[in-house]
Amino acid sequence: MTQASDAPDDAPGADRRRLTLALIGLVCLVFLFEVLAPVAPGSDMLSPSLATLVAYGGVNARLVFEHGEWFRLLTSAFLHSGPMHLAFNSLALLVAGGILEPLIGRLWLAALFVLGGAAGGLASVSFNPPTLVGVGASGAIMALFGFFLAIAFR
Repeated sequence: MTQASDAPDDAPGADRRRLTLALIGLVCLVFLFEVLAPVAPGSDMLSPSLATLVAYGGVNARLVFEHGEWFRLLTSAFLHSGPMHLAFNSLALLVAGGILEPLIGRLWLAALFVLGGAAGGLASVSFNPPTLVGVGASGAIMALFGFFLAIAFR
């Protein structure tokens, strides 16, 4: 007799969205850290300051290109500028990841999220003014939606 915890991922009722939920949990934990351990106070209790976002990995063209801080292309995807920004990105990630994870698996979803996040950071530093600081998982989420659209037509 097998127990429910021994069920494979493709068994009926198995939670097939673990990575999606883990990513949402991770961005929420990072936001909590931004709010509870700010470098400088923000405009209100739930809005991290620009200094905090830069210190924790926000993407900026000058920091990436002039200082060689390429890690910011990815770290910025886990930062958010406020609770509404976090809520809408989390909802979009729940929809996109919730659809894709059962279809393509956790490994491919993780790869798409990382590559999409880095591509979003690169687009941010390429098209925005050099003084702008970009944060958020929108690039990664758009990569997920774009991939879903591509496989929908296939």
